[in-house]
Amino acid sequence: MAKKPKVSYKRAPSEKLLKLLMPDGHLAPLITLNNRIVCGSELDVHLRVDDEVHVYCGRTAILKVKMLKSPRGYVSCSASDTYKKQQCSSRLFKRWEIGDPAFCEGIDTYLNNVKVNTSFIKGEGAVQTLWSAETKKWIPFDREAQFGDEAAEHQEEGEVDAAFCRIQTRARQCNWKDPDRSAEKLDRLAVDDKERLVLLELKDGSKNDDKVYYVPFQLLQYIWEWHNAHKDVQEHLQALIIARKKVGLTPKHAPELTAGIRAAVGFGYDIPTAETKKRYKEVLKIVNRYLPCGVDPIETWAWSDEGPYCLNW
Repeated sequence: MAKKPKVSYKRAPSEKLLKLLMPDGHLAPLITLNNRIVCGSELDVHLRVDDEVHVYCGRTAILKVKMLKSPRGYVSCSASDTYKKQQCSSRLFKRWEIGDPAFCEGIDTYLNNVKVNTSFIKGEGAVQTLWSAETKKWIPFDREAQFGDEAAEHQEEGEVDAAFCRIQTRARQCNWKDPDRSAEKLDRLAVDDKERLVLLELKDGSKNDDKVYYVPFQLLQYIWEWHNAHKDVQEHLQALIIARKKVGLTPKHAPELTAGIRAAVGFGYDIPTAETKKRYKEVLKIVNRYLPCGVDPIETWAWSDEGPYCLNW
């Protein structure tokens, strides 16, 4: 029988791009965009596969810079049509020779004038921004986490299927909306002080809909995927953390990834109402019975003026 392909997570930059992103490199200004305020929201800079750098504002990437394969050295700037069509982008979204002084000026002009729809920076967008800067409970190092093209092994199907059936039965007994099995990108990856990989799924608790009370089941699917792929991608994840440390996106004291998995749901300042909380807790109770061996029960966190705190759910 043919071996299944290993899962990949190769988001660390090449040595060439890494050098350019270092504090004295021509592309270092991209790193300094991290935490810059645009439309009232702090920007969040991340490294991506194929030597790309993405700059997020809330839930949306407003700038993508890709290093092109060229002897002379070029980068291209792009984003979705929402931003390409804005007048402030007319001189930025093109190919640039690395070292062109007008490149930084073009980024400044763009970021000083770009308009971002409030739907991206309020609600769940605001929750994304809150958790992007949290470094006390764990240290985040990536977002929109998704494996490469290779398919992960599906050893989790039996456990996830069993949890789904129990949740679906309970939902129909209580006249809830049926659970959804779709899951694409995990919101956040982080590393904690016990050197565990933290899987963090974020939700706007004020919505009080099925996406909120079913989030533990959504997270269960990610937990099994990452549990099965952990050994394959651990080296890739560590390479990403090291690169982020070198360029200044991740604190120097961030631990190495040497242990297992920890999973959490993160809300913002708003937490679900009593009825949604009740449903969430029922789903969570079921889900925690189907976690991989060695993974602790899913945690639930929210924010106050003093910072994040754990909800005893």
